Amino acid sequence: MILTSFWRKKSTYLYLIILTILFLTINILFIAREYIDIIKERQYLKTSLVVNESMNDNKTILESFKDVKNLKRALYLRYKEDLNENILTKNSEFLTYSDESEKIKLKDNEIIIRLSRFDYMNKYTLMKKFINQNITFDFNGENISLIIKDIISDNSRTEILISNNLFQELINSSEKYIYSFGFVSEEKYNKFCNNDNDITGTTMRYDIETTIEHQERETLESCIKFLTVSIYFINIIFIVMMIIVNKNIITDFTKNMKLEYKLGFKKRHIKFNTMKCLLSIHLISFALVFIANLLILLVTNYIIKAQIDILDIKIYYILFMVVLIIDGLLCISNKTNIRK
Repeated sequence: MILTSFWRKKSTYLYLIILTILFLTINILFIAREYIDIIKERQYLKTSLVVNESMNDNKTILESFKDVKNLKRALYLRYKEDLNENILTKNSEFLTYSDESEKIKLKDNEIIIRLSRFDYMNKYTLMKKFINQNITFDFNGENISLIIKDIISDNSRTEILISNNLFQELINSSEKYIYSFGFVSEEKYNKFCNNDNDITGTTMRYDIETTIEHQERETLESCIKFLTVSIYFINIIFIVMMIIVNKNIITDFTKNMKLEYKLGFKKRHIKFNTMKCLLSIHLISFALVFIANLLILLVTNYIIKAQIDILDIKIYYILFMVVLIIDGLLCISNKTNIRK
């Protein structure tokens, strides 16, 4: 009866709209911050290269670090000859990977040169004439002659792709274990460095971030800071507005409270009814925002191919607890004069 009367008022729906818009704004800002953070981490990972070279196989140890990303077995091929010196420097070493996880499959005598974006812009015009030509590398003192099948650019560093058969043959003849991997942030890399005592051999980090990529990352970090400040600001507005709305609801309820008191209801019961009305408007507001979030996250996760989980949005639960506390305190401290 009390709830029915409460939801017949137009002011109730106005309060519901205000609270829902504010809470939805907080959630949208939070999702936007998570989205930008994922983009920043992906960009950092593309320019993050750490290589471990050891006489022991450290794969199991490296896999135990949850922050280690893109862990791949690799080897070094040393360029010998056949190309112009202005294109590839003689005796320079290139990280080489298997084509096992690639869409393009190579024959055992074929090779793909994957240029960094910078090298591609500056060298592809000179290099494209060497496609289908021979190129010679040195591996453990033996010359390997391969045919350049293609020259591509989808990377932040220049590297080599060979067939999985040839790759397995080469690593089986080598006593070294080489793994390359990366991290999504500087903090993750530093954490790894502080806990890598069990890893044997030499671990080297290479700086392959260009000036443009660094500027882009700084821009993303600035956006994240701005959104974080905005979230805190809207949170404050949300809490203030919620207190105002709650007080207005309690004021509107004064007549009902007096009527309930005259009908013999105890003050404790009257406050409980008021609490039910406050909770009902907040629960419905949260439910509407939850549904809207699900739709937003479905679209966002589809677009960026990531999993931003609504259950991970801690602000949702924190605000809900704040709402419960404020509702309870306002009802307990309500000193509305109720007399016969």
